[in-house]
Amino acid sequence: MMGGFWDQYRSVVEFAMANALFALGSWIAMWAGVFSMAGATFGAVGGFSAAYLDLHMGAGIVVQLLVGAGLGLGVAALLSVLLLKLESHWMAMATVALVLITRVVVLSAEEYTGGSVGTGVTRRVDLVTVIALVALVCYALARLRRSRYGMAAHAVREDAAVAAALGVNPFTVRAVAFAASGLVAGVAGVVLANLLQYIGPDTFFITLAFTMVAAMVLGGTYHWAGPIVGAIVFVGLPEVVRSYVDGVDELMTGALLVLIMVFMPRGLIDPRRQWFRRRASQPVAQEPAPQPEVVR
Repeated sequence: MMGGFWDQYRSVVEFAMANALFALGSWIAMWAGVFSMAGATFGAVGGFSAAYLDLHMGAGIVVQLLVGAGLGLGVAALLSVLLLKLESHWMAMATVALVLITRVVVLSAEEYTGGSVGTGVTRRVDLVTVIALVALVCYALARLRRSRYGMAAHAVREDAAVAAALGVNPFTVRAVAFAASGLVAGVAGVVLANLLQYIGPDTFFITLAFTMVAAMVLGGTYHWAGPIVGAIVFVGLPEVVRSYVDGVDELMTGALLVLIMVFMPRGLIDPRRQWFRRRASQPVAQEPAPQPEVVR
């Protein structure tokens, strides 16, 4: 029975983990206070580079991942020089515009992307590889959170002016986070291309950009585990429900998004951590000291 369930939903788990990689990329940028939807653009860079390497050079998955990560990192580093000069809300709008521009570029560069037809990809990844990549990113983030850069990124997110007064350069911290988010999104693009075995102009578009941001927000933006939980809930759970009751997956997704934003505005992960902290920090109740008797 368990084997049949696993065979049926294996692709759902793979797709959820691929989206978790995208959400982790968005979380890295948010870690330093940068709300970005540009992960779809960096994913397109990684995905189409993987397709080109596969079809024209027969490159294996290791080469595809390295090239996708490098290109995602490079493109994000170049764009950070321009985008990070904008205020937060303008920065978010600029990344949305970047996703729209990406689709135009994909349609125009037919020699490399297949244009409106898209291009096929030979599948070279399995679920173990995807989970290993997610675990590797999580391990790196867990180590970074305790580093000097992690503390600097948290300070910049909370208050950039105070962080600057303490000697932290907010632009440098944000640029590093934005470039790292491009690296992870580039890897995610390679993974998604291999899982789908086909990518086109709509693969890395607004829907993907919204999905990875929604997964990050639902799971929680204050811990790296949040995007993973968010991807499982926002991407995986509706697919499982749809296999039993068709037509309610979109309703369920919207309802989950609204309920969690209303009742858990800090996400699924952070409220539990805060609850445990409050429980641990509550003082132990003590018996009141007896009042001295007054002698009249």
